[in-house]
Amino acid sequence: MEKKYRIRGCELNEKNITLQETIFHNANGYIGVRGTLEEGCPEGFDTMRGMYINGFYDMAPMKQAEKLCNLVEDKETMVNVADTQTIHVSFDGREFSMFDGTVSDYERVLDMEQGVTERNLTWKTPEGRTVEFSIRRMTSFENRALFTIDYTFRSVDFEGQVEIASFLKGLVKNYCNPDEP
Repeated sequence: MEKKYRIRGCELNEKNITLQETIFHNANGYIGVRGTLEEGCPEGFDTMRGMYINGFYDMAPMKQAEKLCNLVEDKETMVNVADTQTIHVSFDGREFSMFDGTVSDYERVLDMEQGVTERNLTWKTPEGRTVEFSIRRMTSFENRALFTIDYTFRSVDFEGQVEIASFLKGLVKNYCNPDEP
């Protein structure tokens, strides 16, 4: 039995992107990384970008009406740690985004046996140039503190300047949606 979960094609809406963040996460019991898009989503998308390390918790008192046996008196919340998964790539100044231009041959794979997730797609810029992307992510079971992104792209008919920027975002917050019950 194949131990892979695969989707092909994707409606680029908030519900699908949020669902994929959950399904295509990487974790090994020590580190957990939500399966967000490295390039990010448009402003206003309610996504839960996050990286977590087991053992980093925020403790808050939880007042109980009565002191009863086994009632929790402290609430533990896993803390979102520094985000190291942001990668921006631009082709002659046009930044890659799944929400700009045309995406085809979209596929996302969760390989449970290898412990990796992949995102493969073909992107055509609004100017009509085509680039193929293959993005592979893994949290290591050997070195439990290791999270990797193998980010590759190949020009189909693009010639020009390519700029790659990888970011570390240290000022992060835990997800909060005041409209959610």
